[in-house]
Amino acid sequence: MNLIDNAIKYAEKGLSVIPLLPNSKRPAIKFKNRLPLTVDEIKELWTANPDYGIAIQTTLLIIIDIDSEDHGNGDGFASFRELPPKWFPPTLSYTSPSGGKHLIYFRPRRAILRCGSGSFQNWKPAIDVISGANSVTPFPPTNGYSWDNQNDIVTAPLELMQAISADYAAKKQAANGGYLTANYSKIGQKRWTGILLDELVSGFDYGSRNVLMTSLAGKMFGVGAEPETVYELMLFANEHSKPPLSTNELNNIFKSILNREVAKRERQENETN
Repeated sequence: MNLIDNAIKYAEKGLSVIPLLPNSKRPAIKFKNRLPLTVDEIKELWTANPDYGIAIQTTLLIIIDIDSEDHGNGDGFASFRELPPKWFPPTLSYTSPSGGKHLIYFRPRRAILRCGSGSFQNWKPAIDVISGANSVTPFPPTNGYSWDNQNDIVTAPLELMQAISADYAAKKQAANGGYLTANYSKIGQKRWTGILLDELVSGFDYGSRNVLMTSLAGKMFGVGAEPETVYELMLFANEHSKPPLSTNELNNIFKSILNREVAKRERQENETN
């Protein structure tokens, strides 16, 4: 199976496929603020550029990236052996050209992973965590990457999510001198913008995600934000929701509100004219 066939196969499984420049980990297109590529778009891109590699946007995934000593960043496998085996049930995995290992998991429902905007570098010595809408990871058969097995992708244990989030929080606390835990009283009266920012960071619970995400998008369009900005902030809020909406659900909400706003502004222009 060639690269284009693999890219189509991944897209048909619901994954967001991103082309990589040949022999590189660099995306060949801008992937932020855009909908997942359709099968027709994939065919067009890879037909014109058959040497493009394949990456997957990690919006709903969590990748444990274990470096080998050949990578030059230390021995990630030695670090991995010190971690509880129950955190890492058998799942789909692949090997990098340098001999490193990538373990692929789905994020568990009702769990938030806090590990930065897309990657937690050196979670443990020579082990990175890759996840989120702002990050991509190469997928076989790109540039010497090869599958280790044909396992299904399984859901990461909650204990793994909690351990990563706790370690990331500790790292942030060390970086800012512990100010995030300070017991500050409220500074002034909270205004509309403050409420909106709190909503973005706190996310939404399982039962209210669709309604509140729709409301959030409407608010941002209502104050004149550009569509790209609205979509980026929806992705951010979704990352903090419990659990996040699927990419298709989020995209459907965005398109629905965008179409509504476009129709509303066209009516207003017609009334003015």
